[in-house]
Amino acid sequence: MSYNKPEWLTKYPTEIFMGINGPKLDAYALALEGWRRGLTLKWHSKDLPAFKEMTTWYVDRPGQLFSLADHEKEHFFFRTRGDLVSNQAVEIGADKATTKRYLEKANVPTPKGKKFNGEISNQEIIDYAEKLGFPLVIKPIDGSFGEGITANISNISEFTETLKYTRHQQNYKNIIVEKHITGEDYRLYVVGDQVVSAVHRTPPYVVGDGKSTIKKLIKIKNKKRLANPHLASRLIDIDREVINLINRSGYTLKSILKKGEHLLLRSKSNLSAGGDAHEKLDQLNDRIKSIAVEAVKAIPELHHGGVDLIIAQDQSYATVIEINATAHIGSSLFPGEGKAKDVPAAIIDYYFPESIKESQDSPIVYFAYKEKLSLLANDSLQSITVLEPPVGQLEKTTYRVKGKVTSRRYQSKIKNWSLAQSNLSGYLVKKSRRVIEVVVVTNKQQTLDQFESILESASNQVTVEKYKNVDDNKPVKVGFSIMRESKLIWELKQKRYKYQFIRFILTGIEGINYLFQSKFVSKIFKRRKETGN
Repeated sequence: MSYNKPEWLTKYPTEIFMGINGPKLDAYALALEGWRRGLTLKWHSKDLPAFKEMTTWYVDRPGQLFSLADHEKEHFFFRTRGDLVSNQAVEIGADKATTKRYLEKANVPTPKGKKFNGEISNQEIIDYAEKLGFPLVIKPIDGSFGEGITANISNISEFTETLKYTRHQQNYKNIIVEKHITGEDYRLYVVGDQVVSAVHRTPPYVVGDGKSTIKKLIKIKNKKRLANPHLASRLIDIDREVINLINRSGYTLKSILKKGEHLLLRSKSNLSAGGDAHEKLDQLNDRIKSIAVEAVKAIPELHHGGVDLIIAQDQSYATVIEINATAHIGSSLFPGEGKAKDVPAAIIDYYFPESIKESQDSPIVYFAYKEKLSLLANDSLQSITVLEPPVGQLEKTTYRVKGKVTSRRYQSKIKNWSLAQSNLSGYLVKKSRRVIEVVVVTNKQQTLDQFESILESASNQVTVEKYKNVDDNKPVKVGFSIMRESKLIWELKQKRYKYQFIRFILTGIEGINYLFQSKFVSKIFKRRKETGN
């Protein structure tokens, strides 16, 4: 197996996802897609009544709860899960034994097995395992991220030891024992009747180049992961497990693999431990996809979610292992290999089908994810509304303005006029002592004509050069800003996904800034309460 460069979607540029990890990346991508279509986007705190009725978790800090609305309806979302998905569906998916029961009832293929609660003795479980036959899997009923699961247990002695370890050392009293299914690990994302993504998950591996040591190959692989917003916080650590597996393969960290030689570094395909995710929807047959769709239909009021399957290499069979009503979609948007799939667009299509006509890929307008979330950290605010973007047929224009253009008065006149326009976004950046560059995106030629008049009338000693649709894939933040960011911070951000220590520095700075803003805003609201204003 060799490395193939992934094809990511230009509408989700990596730079706007900098420092946004895990479920927050999922929420941002989904919110961004709806917002770009002209839907009203609001971020909410956990205290909003709508979310009191929705099953959520780990939402003390804002950024995972939001709503989208048009002129007729409003839907609330927790990460990738919308309010059409019932709490019952979430609870069924969280309990592996209950999930298995619903799948079996709908004749969806799932491994043969049985649930055992904490009151059942180890001996009774061992007796069942012998009757079921090996190889087997032991997994907790309510575990997640692969925690507590031991697969491919081949004999009774190994089963007994694993059972004791799982129930007494890991403290998973309630477990499932089921047949081990041989095949490839996949996560398919289903929306309605359609499979919109199929991520093939593999254990972390390296491929030899004939000259680099295994340690150097891991370093190279981690550098690639740092360039991936979804994997940047999930690097391959060279721990005891990795070293042991390398040694069992007859190598050391200093060994040099032959060109094209493939070496596994772990036994589990867990992304958080360095596992790989390859998008392979286009390679799956319709029969496999139909199994995933039927699995979602088997769960009442699920509508959309992730389906974990074990699929035979020749695709002759597929078995559903789990269902996740709040599934991550980062691997679909930023796969390690393969062509990215637009899961956010599919979800928004399902909730707001009339908004499909407003879907757009370019020019790219975005809102800064972290910019106003700190406002929700105090008890006085439950919701904030994100500034609406220009929507429809957008056009991007770049102006190079020369002359007396670097004064604050001239630049402020441009900014103030631009901010007053609801259908224009852009930025101004100083290029030299007498040159600025202005980039704007709008959906109306009349607005563009007026903007050009402002550029020329703000000072009588300027010349304006105009360029249409230059670099459409470079994102433009909603509103209008004058870019005066520190050159050092700007250079650090460009290298954020190249060096891990820079990512740590920037994440720390952003965290401190978030806390400062949160405390500052809280003090203001507290002072207003005390004064009665």
